[in-house]
Amino acid sequence: MIKKITASDISNYDSCSRKIWLKFFEKDFELAPVSGFMKYLAEQGNIFEKECIDILKETDEVYTPSNFKETISFMKKGVKYIYQAVLEDENRVGHVDLLRRVDCDVSDDSVDFEESCSSIFGNYYYEIIDIKSAILYSDIIETDLDKFLKKSIALQKSYGLQLFHYYELLDEIQQCSDDCDVGLYLWVKDRVGFSEIKFEEKVLNSFKNRKPLEENYLTLFEEIQMLDEDDEIEPFKCSACENCEWKTFCFDKMKKDAHCSLIRGVQKRGLADLNELGIKTISDFYEKVDDKTKIKYVLTGKDSFKTFKLRKQAQSLIEDKDFYIGDSLKAFDEDYLLFYDIEGEMGHEFEYLHGVWEVNQNTGDKRYVSFIGSDKEKEGDVWNEFLDYVKGVKKKGSFKIIYYADYERVAWNNLSERYSTSSKDLDMLMNNSLDILKEWIDNKLILPRYNYSIKTVAPFYGFVWECTQNWYEDENGEKFQLDEANGGESIAWLDYWLSGKEHFKQIILDYNKDDCVATEFVYSKMVERYGSLK
Repeated sequence: MIKKITASDISNYDSCSRKIWLKFFEKDFELAPVSGFMKYLAEQGNIFEKECIDILKETDEVYTPSNFKETISFMKKGVKYIYQAVLEDENRVGHVDLLRRVDCDVSDDSVDFEESCSSIFGNYYYEIIDIKSAILYSDIIETDLDKFLKKSIALQKSYGLQLFHYYELLDEIQQCSDDCDVGLYLWVKDRVGFSEIKFEEKVLNSFKNRKPLEENYLTLFEEIQMLDEDDEIEPFKCSACENCEWKTFCFDKMKKDAHCSLIRGVQKRGLADLNELGIKTISDFYEKVDDKTKIKYVLTGKDSFKTFKLRKQAQSLIEDKDFYIGDSLKAFDEDYLLFYDIEGEMGHEFEYLHGVWEVNQNTGDKRYVSFIGSDKEKEGDVWNEFLDYVKGVKKKGSFKIIYYADYERVAWNNLSERYSTSSKDLDMLMNNSLDILKEWIDNKLILPRYNYSIKTVAPFYGFVWECTQNWYEDENGEKFQLDEANGGESIAWLDYWLSGKEHFKQIILDYNKDDCVATEFVYSKMVERYGSLK
């Protein structure tokens, strides 16, 4: 029997339907511990939510119910704000961050109203506010309105299903007249506190796949209601796996079954076509797919190279063997190789560290160079320090900047625009750099791995992240080791450092250095293994 459906169930089902099937029906598996990054996000959400409510309490009374019955009692009394309101019906439950009363008979000309609007409670109704610690810098309005609007729409798209879940429950309870404009709102971070975003009509009317938010929500809700314990949703590798508490459970099953979704490049959306073709396993894929095979979002039946590459990926997993299908690689002969990694907040809001593992090919000397800033206001200074460093290297000889994936190039463009960097300086970086993932790995290297991030590729060749082995000392003198080292964790470390925990600065630097060294390690191993191909 399915328990009452929550707002999180709706959004999680949209990204991974199996996750919700497991939640309702899998009883024997012990969930993996929540990652440090996910704990950090939850922690930041709670802190920001408290800040918002504390601000609200300075001018208004805020009531916090303990259950659904008490929520209804507060609504009947017409209190202005209800924090952590509990809404439910026979099939659903929702815990709303904030309900705000709207009066129907106000005389303020700045407020739109109809005297005929009402709810079951009287001449007022409630609207929904969800508090999120997502960042929306207010000064973007002044500097780049388009970016601000795009970010606003992206946030509405991210949280729309959750808010509509609350809306459906609230609509049943307060039974508003048609004249009531029950708004859906987000409160999100900005530089001075929080901004309020109202859901726009274009989002409500075209939320996903050109369908309204309501239609998307109802489809997902009905599908969840129809889940059957005897009809298990099979595991499938997708973007939602990374921080999922069911990841180990699902991957163990996929590995045991040799599921074809483990092939890099096979997408979840092609599952129906794969099933119809009788392709369940990696071996099925290798044996049955040819140049004419059509798989939605995977193969068009016309791209012979992509077909070849995917079959080669399947073969690599079957034989646990790497293949290089590109031209023979040649080591760079520049005087200096600068293995580079940049650390920044999600969304390129703040690029706070430029790290370089500098290799002098003439002397064999190697050293780590870093440029780090403790707040947004120092971002431009750190960027210019990095540019001056590269100019200094250029004066000493030829150089090549080598990085992994396109984050760095995107960041360079953003920083150049933000701080009016000359085109000459930007070209100096762009024209003397290489994205090793794009140029050497994608479409050329086939590894028996499920993704090709630096955290996957470097260990294949034998690299170990040293910072996970290091001992660090906290502000109390206690020694500890890192549980994890990844991009998500580094965002948490930044916040801890900025909040006064100075020991996290060294953790950030050690982690960044490891990423730079790992890039050199991959570069060297690839030249060694694939540098003499015929």
